Amino acid sequence: MAERILRIEGDRALQRTLRRLRREEPRIAADTLNRVAFELREAEAKEVERVFEFAGASTQRFLASPRSFVFDKATASNPQVRFMPSRKAGPILADHEGGDTISASQGAKRLVLGDRLAVPIFAKRGARGKVIKGQSLGKVLAPGGRGFVRGDKVWQRATKRFAKKSGRSLRLLYVLIPRAFLKPRFKFFEVAEKTAARELPRKYERALEKAARQAAAQGGRARR
Repeated sequence: MAERILRIEGDRALQRTLRRLRREEPRIAADTLNRVAFELREAEAKEVERVFEFAGASTQRFLASPRSFVFDKATASNPQVRFMPSRKAGPILADHEGGDTISASQGAKRLVLGDRLAVPIFAKRGARGKVIKGQSLGKVLAPGGRGFVRGDKVWQRATKRFAKKSGRSLRLLYVLIPRAFLKPRFKFFEVAEKTAARELPRKYERALEKAARQAAAQGGRARR
């Protein structure tokens, strides 16, 4: 019986697949880095919720929102991501990352009433982090603003609608303190490094596997 030999030209198919992968590798790396950046944003938002549990709901929503963390996307020609807090959230987060002592002497950088800091408690913040105009110190304490100072707190008399809805006739907006000592609590770099170390290898491996399957399929179609 004549010898029967089946020749499988795997080397050529493999080389074609590898060439396609090499061409696609910069794009795969950039896409993976950008996916990891979204994971970083979610992880940092959770860290914000943990650190700022004492803050009012509007402050938490602002600091933990997607707008509070931004990144420059990676590209095939520049495979790196720059991830950072936004310009509005950054100064607030930095105080709680490295620790700081803040006082009324910092003037325009802080909400100040006389020689005391005014710390927003239930004053509403807008999308950019600032206290809304209707609940700013100047507006609340101006004639007709329904606000007043009692001891170390700034209160605002509630509107009929708010009083009926909440059952409260007064709303606490600010607490007045001479200075604030902030301990390092916000672990921005630690959270980012741990998340990247966990997510980058996993996502890159998945992306390579997907690209390899696609490259192999394209090679098969080319042979036909």
